[in-house]
Amino acid sequence: MVNAGAFLVPHRVGVYALGSHVTGEFGSGSEFGGGLNYYLKERENSKFTVEFVYIESSPAQQARTGLVAGLTGPMFRMQYWLSF
Repeated sequence: MVNAGAFLVPHRVGVYALGSHVTGEFGSGSEFGGGLNYYLKERENSKFTVEFVYIESSPAQQARTGLVAGLTGPMFRMQYWLSF
């Protein structure tokens, strides 16, 4: 996986790009996309994320994200992250 990002507004608003490719026993797949992070308290432990990813032949399946093995297509995701 490769990620790159930069702050548009220091410690408040950041953008990022991502890409990955996996090959394994259950097939191969890749993804690429990007997103925007909004840090609520100017700290990295509390942020709102909006992300768009294009998935090609997902080798994974995960119920909590709705990812289906073999999926190809766009995925839009909004999340709130809080870490301790």
